[in-house]
Amino acid sequence: MLSYLGFYLANSYSIAVVCFVTLGLFMAFSNTGFATLYQTTIHPDMMGRFSSMLNVIQSLLQVMFTLLIGFLAEWFSLQWTTVIFASIAVILAILLSLMPLKPNNLHHFKNLIEDGGTK
Repeated sequence: MLSYLGFYLANSYSIAVVCFVTLGLFMAFSNTGFATLYQTTIHPDMMGRFSSMLNVIQSLLQVMFTLLIGFLAEWFSLQWTTVIFASIAVILAILLSLMPLKPNNLHHFKNLIEDGGTK
């Protein structure tokens, strides 16, 4: 998310390229982590249905946010509209990364800790 924010704030081509290369590298790690979480938490009989619903929700959100950013960019500058949305994404990413550290969420990791991480 910081790469998106850096890209939207970039004032030169080289900074934009560095941000996008960084984004590409970290997206590979992010997708791997998400796929692992998905495969370990969703029952195999439900994976197809779950992924279909997830894709529908993701597609709807993508269209809605594209329209929202487009409308806001008409009233404000496109750069500042995207900077605001990237800032919101950074805040949400920080909050999501802190969620597993909450004491009431530690039970999700109990089996992984007991099995040595080989569930």
